[in-house]
Amino acid sequence: MSASLKDIPAARKNLSKWSELPDIEKVTDHLSVEGERFLESVGRILCDCRQTSRFAVTLLHSHFEVYANEALVESLDHERRYLITSIRPLKEVMANEEFVPKSWKFKADPAESGTKRIEILTWGSRACIPQAPLNDDDELLMRSLGDIFRGYKLCNRFGMALVGPLADTDKIWTEGTDFLGRRLVQEQFPIHEMEARNPMKTMWVFDEDGKFLITLLCCLRTRDGKSHTGRVHPPGGDLTE
Repeated sequence: MSASLKDIPAARKNLSKWSELPDIEKVTDHLSVEGERFLESVGRILCDCRQTSRFAVTLLHSHFEVYANEALVESLDHERRYLITSIRPLKEVMANEEFVPKSWKFKADPAESGTKRIEILTWGSRACIPQAPLNDDDELLMRSLGDIFRGYKLCNRFGMALVGPLADTDKIWTEGTDFLGRRLVQEQFPIHEMEARNPMKTMWVFDEDGKFLITLLCCLRTRDGKSHTGRVHPPGGDLTE
């Protein structure tokens, strides 16, 4: 039996935090002067803590619906060099120590700051994340970063993530949606092709001086910036079975 219109709001409440984010088609990667200052502030903190190679800032967005009892888990297809983010039952993910938070957002309420108060958006396999996962030692750092996000009032526009596997030399990761399978497939393209593809920046990493000079992740879109290119991304391999 199909849901009635009055049931739709209740159904929306059963979506994950990731699904509550704006769709990729409704966000922009344009950085205002204030946005640049925000990234510079984050970079300075990460530089002072020598964590620039570990954390990145992400542009908050979603691609499809994920329900509250589901989790998005990122895995690496070593042979084909794809990063695949697919859906698994949340209970299984939380019960398995192999999976750790990969990306998250800070709550806007300052009372909710701290490592244990972040909202997890995606998970990753320990074996596929080269960086140390979040731990109790990160409490002070997460609190400081959360204060910056709240101070700039950007908790609903930007989040953070562990830096994943680096792209091959002279290439860059790009993400695309496999709508039928409700999963994301990240593949690598030569950096010199990016200008022609008009990429949307969705993740910024920092150099050892704390400057946001490196764009790690892009989303392909049309020249006018209003939609994706329509390029069919490879199906990748389902590594979550």
